[in-house]
Formats: sequence, structure tokens, C-alpha cells
Amino acid sequence: MKTVETNLPAKADLAQLVKSLLPDSGYWLTKHDEPINDSVYATEDDAKDALELSGYSVATDYALVSLCLTVGWSPDTGKWSYQTGDNSYTGGAYGHPIWAVVWITADSVPAEVAEEILNELADQAIA
Repeated sequence: MKTVETNLPAKADLAQLVKSLLPDSGYWLTKHDEPINDSVYATEDDAKDALELSGYSVATDYALVSLCLTVGWSPDTGKWSYQTGDNSYTGGAYGHPIWAVVWITADSVPAEVAEEILNELADQAIA
């Protein structure tokens, strides 16, 4: 366990990463959990109104603007990297055996997200 704890990324580094990636606040229209376009609505009511006027199918919804963050980590070396969105086999995290995946929004607290990432990484290393 000591090796895992000492090789984990620094919480401060992860918190800074999260802070640098925080998306703008607001809502966007989505279909199957993916944004339909780049339009961001300031309030939930604005998003509801836009949804009603859009003419999109029933599968369309609205959601907080968010960003998927994947942190990959190699416990043997302590090296780590990250990717955003679905980079599948080409993102920076892909070359690492252990991943943590989180979603962040404008109101995410970087230190709390960093802690969540660390817990996910450590849990997988111990398993």
C-alpha cells in the first residue's frame, strides 16, 4: 500500500488540472447525452425554452455543460497523463493501465474532484 500512496499523482497537481479545465457555466441541448451544438444557455429555463422551440425529437434533453476527464496512471512508475472527452485509443491516459473517469461542471470543486480521482486510482491499484 505504501508504494501506491507514494506513487499517486499529487492532489495539488490534479486540483490545478481540474481548475484549468472547468467548463463555462450554463446548459446545452443534448441528444443521447451528447451536445447537439455549441450553444450554451445561461439558465435552465432558457434551455427548456430553446428545447421546446428546437423541434428536435423526444430523445433530446438539456444538461449542465460538463466535461469528461480521464486520468491514466502507472503505479510502477508514478507517471500519469489525462485526456478529455472520448479520445478512445489516442488520448494521453490510454497508455496507462489504471484510469479514473470523472465529469466536471462549472461548479465542481477542484480539490474534491482531485480527491475523487485519487480514490478511484488507489482503489484500482489495490484490487
